[in-house]
Amino acid sequence: MDISEDRNYEATGLWKQGLNSDPNQSLQLFQGPISGLSKLGNSIYFLGQYFSNEGLGLYKLNDAGTTPILVKEGVYSQENETVASGNIFYFISGDDTYGTELWRSDGTTGGTFLLKDIFPGGGSSYPQHLVNINGTLYFTATDDSETKLWKTNGTTAATVAFNFTPIVVKPDLTAAPGKQWDKTFGGIGQGLGDTREDARITIHTSDGGYLVCGTSASKVGADKTAASKGDYDYWIVKISANGSKLWDKTFGGTDADILTSAIGTTDGGFLLVGYSRSGISGDKTQATQDFFYNYWVIKISANGSKLWDKTFAGNWIDMATTVIATADGGFLIGGYSDSGAVYDKTEYNRGFSDYWVIKISANGSKLWDKTFGAQGRITLPR
Repeated sequence: MDISEDRNYEATGLWKQGLNSDPNQSLQLFQGPISGLSKLGNSIYFLGQYFSNEGLGLYKLNDAGTTPILVKEGVYSQENETVASGNIFYFISGDDTYGTELWRSDGTTGGTFLLKDIFPGGGSSYPQHLVNINGTLYFTATDDSETKLWKTNGTTAATVAFNFTPIVVKPDLTAAPGKQWDKTFGGIGQGLGDTREDARITIHTSDGGYLVCGTSASKVGADKTAASKGDYDYWIVKISANGSKLWDKTFGGTDADILTSAIGTTDGGFLLVGYSRSGISGDKTQATQDFFYNYWVIKISANGSKLWDKTFAGNWIDMATTVIATADGGFLIGGYSDSGAVYDKTEYNRGFSDYWVIKISANGSKLWDKTFGAQGRITLPR
């Protein structure tokens, strides 16, 4: 096999390393962005598109593991969440007809299809948290009313939701077990499928109350005082010690902005962390690189006023998932990245997704970044 010695290590795609028992020999099998790399039986599956803008779809490698075979044309997703169960490969894909939904494949064109249009029409159910337990796939998704737990065995008829609603409860840890109170906060759906509120983290504030931080795509109404800026936005709600709402704030651009973590700061404010696909618009002052998800950090005051925002990016998918304060007054932001060494990322990927850690100062200036990983896909949990 002819292996070029002039390989471009910044090339995005699928590579095979260790040819002819030589760990220094590698071959690029697919040139272009990919996601959802998974093994099912003896086959490797992935979703991708050649840089030539041709061949968008689901692929599997041939038995020799050297040639990509197009299984289903026209399906693609930036979501890395995939699961192989039995002889079925599950993945998340979207189009203009059905939105972002759960798909399945058995490696054939006829056996690759949308499992269920959970949010009917062009809306998206945004399936998440795919888990295989004894051949049954469990996942969360949003129908036209709320986020639910679903299960499937790979058939449309058996793709069904569990009929229960999760609640948030504040216990009294100083007394006998018992609920003190519970509260529900939300906006009004836009009828587009992107109507859920998703709380990710709660911060206990110095006044004895709480800051509930998450994501919303709702318009003005109910508890939400500002409309969605485009798609999903960061949404934070300040409540008192007894759960009464004091104020809420929405931060976002014209595309999807997903909050994953937050932390209180020494000046009484807060640092909000997540990832964004928005360009310069709304509250976002820096462009998204190459139209993919980038780390997005917002500093706000104690009363929720935005002080500054920063975008950190490579050339592919970068998703910040956690943040901690450091002794020097700065912050360490962690997440995962599919990017090469470009823009804010100074080190090449070790595999497909790696841990990507960024150290910033108190005013959001980047001080350094580090990449940690191995061959394959590694993601840093929230």
